[in-house]
Parts: sequence; C-alpha cells; structure tokens
Amino acid sequence: MRGTSLQISGMHCDGCVERVRQALGGLAGVVIGEVRIGTAEVEFDESKCDLLSIVDAIRSVGGLDVTGFQARTAE
Repeated sequence: MRGTSLQISGMHCDGCVERVRQALGGLAGVVIGEVRIGTAEVEFDESKCDLLSIVDAIRSVGGLDVTGFQARTAE
C-alpha cells in the first residue's frame, strides 16, 4: 500500500468532504483516511489503482482540484 496526502482546492463545507469521500469510495484498492476541508489522506494498492485515478475522481466532483500531494508511509 502506498500512502498519500492530497491538497484539494475548492472544498468549503462538510458536503464537499462527503462528496470527496464518495468519489474515493468508488475506487478499487483505495482506503480512505481522514478527509477534511482542503485535504484528504488515502492509502492505495498500486496493483488496483494509481494516483492519477485518485486525482481524476476528486476532479470529477464539480469545482474541486488537487493542487498538490505528498507521499507518506502507509500505516
């Protein structure tokens, strides 16, 4: 598993947080960690999903964009 912290622009409410959770929840091999306004923590199995798919899922939520990410040690 690979862990990543994502910086997300355009999130402004708890509804945005829930929409990001739903978008990420539809991806195979993704374990959703903490999601709050402006950030999301995820772990993913690189044999089932890649970072680009995660970014695309977040961007599919209207008005949101991933502005940065940082690899982290998966727990």
